[in-house]
Amino acid sequence: MDPFSVALGTLSIAEAALQSINTLIYAINAIKDAPSVIVELKNELAAVNAILIALNDAQRDKKLEALTLEAKTALQLAITNCARACDNFSTKLKQWTKHSNEKIHWWDRVRIGLFAEATIEALSKQLSCCKSTMSTAVSTAVLLTTATSTSINDTMQSGLREKEITISQRMIEIDEQNTETEKALQQANTAQYTDDSDPSGLIEQLQDQRIALDLSRKFLENLLSEAHHIRTGQKITKVDMSDGGKLLVGLINYESSREEVRQEIRDVKATSHGKGVVGMVKGFDVNSFFKD
Repeated sequence: MDPFSVALGTLSIAEAALQSINTLIYAINAIKDAPSVIVELKNELAAVNAILIALNDAQRDKKLEALTLEAKTALQLAITNCARACDNFSTKLKQWTKHSNEKIHWWDRVRIGLFAEATIEALSKQLSCCKSTMSTAVSTAVLLTTATSTSINDTMQSGLREKEITISQRMIEIDEQNTETEKALQQANTAQYTDDSDPSGLIEQLQDQRIALDLSRKFLENLLSEAHHIRTGQKITKVDMSDGGKLLVGLINYESSREEVRQEIRDVKATSHGKGVVGMVKGFDVNSFFKD
């Protein structure tokens, strides 16, 4: 896909997501005496709405051009998943409020029968993840645009390094949230329920939340790689560590400007307690690294 098509795609996808969010906000506003958990959801929707508008403006002003094709594609998938989650919840909300009557408040009936409160909380977490991803996209794209249009001075180096740290911290948070989501999914799948108490809606929402986290992490991986590449000249992608694997990749204890050493490293994996060092290394204590 060419960059122009990707740019147009990002605009149309963001606009479609805005429509989905506004539709859900309208549906919530129509509910009389809405419970606090739904009011909080509306606030989260409004925050995502504001970030989407900022993202749209950044795209129109060509501030997202510094993002790689892979990053833009990952961002589109994250936004699309967010819009789909809002559409699905709008459908649920219509079903929940359709047969409201004076004998029992619709929220009491739904909360008892459909695990609705947990479902709404899961959607709120998914929206929060989407909001953070889009906010990071805009701020990082602006920084990368500046970095690629000027020489990399000490101030820019510091800004890029701080952005890398921020992105890395966000990736750690996503990993922790993914672990929590997996536990919640296991609990929902093993829950005892009857025909009047079916957790299928919660399970579906938790699965959507897990997808959102995975998409956000993939996008952040691309951002981190690009920021690191611009700052150091090191292009590092597809590094996988699992089951106790340990890797050090890139410039390791190596003082160098990006003009002196340029590397592109990809598809490196360490699993089953495997360990490795890939890249330019100087003054590195290998024994300490491999020490258990």
